[in-house]
Parts: sequence; structure tokens; C-alpha cells
Amino acid sequence: MSDIRISAAVMAHPSRAENARKVAGQCPELEPRIVFDPDPGTPGSTLRTALLAWETIPDAATHHLVLQDDVLLCADFSEEVAAAVASRPDSPLFLFTDWGTRAAQTLRLAALGGRSWAEVIDEVVPAQAILLPASMVAEFVAFVAAHPEIGDDDAVSMRAFLDARQATAFVSVPNLVEHQGLPSLLGNDLLMGHRRSPCFGHPPRSASSWSSAAVECLTVVPHFWTGRSICCVRENGRWEDVTTHHWLTRNGMPLPEQIERFEEAVDAAPVMPTVQETISRTLVFEFWLTAFMFGAVAASLGDDLPAAVKRPLARRSLDTLLAGGLRRLLAPERIVAVSAEFTPLLHAGIEAGASAGLFGTAS
Repeated sequence: MSDIRISAAVMAHPSRAENARKVAGQCPELEPRIVFDPDPGTPGSTLRTALLAWETIPDAATHHLVLQDDVLLCADFSEEVAAAVASRPDSPLFLFTDWGTRAAQTLRLAALGGRSWAEVIDEVVPAQAILLPASMVAEFVAFVAAHPEIGDDDAVSMRAFLDARQATAFVSVPNLVEHQGLPSLLGNDLLMGHRRSPCFGHPPRSASSWSSAAVECLTVVPHFWTGRSICCVRENGRWEDVTTHHWLTRNGMPLPEQIERFEEAVDAAPVMPTVQETISRTLVFEFWLTAFMFGAVAASLGDDLPAAVKRPLARRSLDTLLAGGLRRLLAPERIVAVSAEFTPLLHAGIEAGASAGLFGTAS
């Protein structure tokens, strides 16, 4: 599609009017309209405001972007969005996911392979920045009207719509939007912890490059969630969470072998003393299992892991793996301090997983 015309809207609560104007001011080229919650005095409904924002799409637009009022946009945002959309003009696109989601894990795998997109596989989609082709906008609004039973959460409704349409959605690598971390109006700060991007914006002084290449259709995705290592396993279009040590046991690597490999990794890349003093060995093992699975899955995609981990976007996204997994357990400043000390073990786990041959190699 050579003639891409992107329109935009910022959905906002009246109490955040000033911040909504700041968001709109970061992308003046898109001339975003600010849409306020029409009934802010009643219990929170993100859907009613989101629908109004989607309905602002002008007739001439080929794509419409809806931003929430608590985001920060990357440098040269309008140009980056146009280039990103041109690489996948027919897909629903997400410009943000937080560092602890399933989509953050597919993003990390995509970053390892130098791909621009990763499949969004979460049951609840990241709604901070969603861009749809114009044809899908009207379909989404009609779908919501036809399915009031889904509820009043725009993230839940969008996932239901995408599933009903059998549409694969993708998140950008890197994210073009960051979550500012303003106090949540719905209590999500307490429920979910600190939510940041796994990889925000292109590295300074580096040229951005967008392609249609994506990580998608995986059957196993490694996940680190509240200190547990999980394999998200897809069967018949549905996802099941299986603890990684059980998944590995079922696939030919019994627990004693897992522990032996872990001990070897700790000896080769010892965790720093401050980590040993404050973080349980159980959590360190769970983190290593996740890194091991990242290496195994990335190798199955045909990625050259020694080179892949040196990619700037890969390094940055992997650096936030621990933070995403501990976002509900540690204070944000503590997460940042601890994360760097796990880097040697992270790389050792990836290397070990890549050489394990669990999936074979990509054809």
C-alpha cells in the first residue's frame, strides 16, 4: 500500500486532560483528536471511551491509531509509525506491550532474530497504543455492539474481536510507545506492578529499519511470570501454561539433568554476591530455565545465537526479562539494580538452550 494515511485519537479521562494534550502534542503531524470519557463519574469503563476514539476515524484514513492518555511516544514517532505500517499494512498492530506479558516474550524472540514484529498471544491485549486498518475499525465497533456480554474492557473486547475474525495481531520491535507509569485510575498499579516496555524506541544514532518479518505461529513460548518459569504451549488454537521443568521432563530432559546443567551454568557465570544474598536459589533456577528455553526456541527459528544476543534491540529486550518477571514482587528501583547482575547467567542459559537441540533447527 503506497498511499498510507494514518489518523489518530487520544482516549482520556477528564482528570488527565493536560497529559492527553501532551500526548497529542508529541505527534502533531497526525492531528490527533482527544476524546474524553463521556461518563467519568461512573465506574471505570475503558470501552466506552475507546469506542468514541475509534469512531473519530475520518473517511480518508487508511489506518487509525488510538493512544491512551498515559503514554510517551518515541522520537520521530509519526515517521516511525508510517514506516512500520507500510511494512504490514493489512495487520492489526500494537505499538506497546509491557515487559511482563506473553507478547513481551515473542518480542524478545523477534529481537534476537532481527525481526520487526512479534505475534501478540496474550488473552488480554495491550491497549495503550493500537493501530487498525480502516476496514477493521468499523468491524470492531459493530462487533462490540453485537456482543455486549463481553463487558466494558477495551483490551478484552479487542482480543475477542481479533479471535472472532481469526486475525493475527503483531507488536512492534521495538515498541514505539512507552507507558509513563501515571497512577492507574483502575487500580492496575497494585494488581500488575510496574509496567514498562521491554524495548522502547530504536537505539540512539541507529537507523530504524522495518520489514514484514515476524515471529508467529510458535507452539511453545518461554515465559517468566512472578518468579516462575513457564512454557506457554499452543494446542488447537488455545494456550496452556506448563511449568518449564515439567515441559522439559516430558520432552526428554529429566529434572536431575536440568539441575546439573544449571549448576554448571552458575559455576561458569556466577551470580553476583548481592544477588545470592537477596534472591532465593529457587528463583535463580527458574530464571535460568527461562533463559534456556529462549535459547532453544530461538535456535529452532534458525537464529545465530552468538550474533543474535549482540543485536542492540536483542540486548535491550533481554535486559528487561527479569524485570518483567518480578514486576509484582520487587520495587521498580530494586528490579533495575538486580537485573544487570543476572546478565551472565542469562547468556549462559541461552547458549545452553541453543545447543540442546530440543526442537531441531528451522527448515
